[in-house]
Amino acid sequence: MIQADQKNDRRISRTRKHLWEALVALIEEKDYSEITIQDIADRADVHRVTFYLHYRDKHDLLLNNVDSILHDLTAKIKPSTGEDFRTDIPPQGLVFAFQYIAENATFYRIVLGEKGVPFLVNRLRDFLAELAARHVGLDVAKELTFTGRTVSGTEASELGLVTRIADDPLAAAQELAAEIAQKSPNAVRAAKRLYDETWTSNDSAAALVLETDLQVGLIGSPNQIAAVMAGMSGEPPVFADPA
Repeated sequence: MIQADQKNDRRISRTRKHLWEALVALIEEKDYSEITIQDIADRADVHRVTFYLHYRDKHDLLLNNVDSILHDLTAKIKPSTGEDFRTDIPPQGLVFAFQYIAENATFYRIVLGEKGVPFLVNRLRDFLAELAARHVGLDVAKELTFTGRTVSGTEASELGLVTRIADDPLAAAQELAAEIAQKSPNAVRAAKRLYDETWTSNDSAAALVLETDLQVGLIGSPNQIAAVMAGMSGEPPVFADPA
């Protein structure tokens, strides 16, 4: 019984994947408003009735997959904890996020391209506006939310929505991660904790106490010594994983 259920689940997932891929391919070819259920069924090589076993209409198919992609992306970009830091590999959270975007490049192309679906663009704007509220001033977040204005990569960088722009974001992220990995992991972890706990706090005295405590813990530590010696010798540092 369990094996039969698993087989059915795989069949359902496979069919839905084919329907989604068919819709994406069709959007790249013609206007979304012109796409019919029969078009999608034919492209996915399934019967029309099969489509309705899974979705109410093409909007349901589109939004279900869009929400799933955005939900997964949000999960990918959750901040890493200090315990996740490694000296030998880039931060996995950052790598996963850019890999996920690359894997869904077609989706972002149809959303942001000339044939973008209007209400889908609005859904993405709402999603980005929610993220923006965590990274920019309240006035900027309100302005972008109320107007739904599209911003270029350059303006997004100027507003603080993105750290930087790059032709190859994944390569740039890996290069940055490799650069950070050359710093003392204890110092990076301490700096991350300091910012996480004090960035939005108005208690400057508590922030100063925490910064002092963290610096005392770093001074004379093996990794701090390794960082200093590497800087003096020009040789790559050899760090111990933080306890």
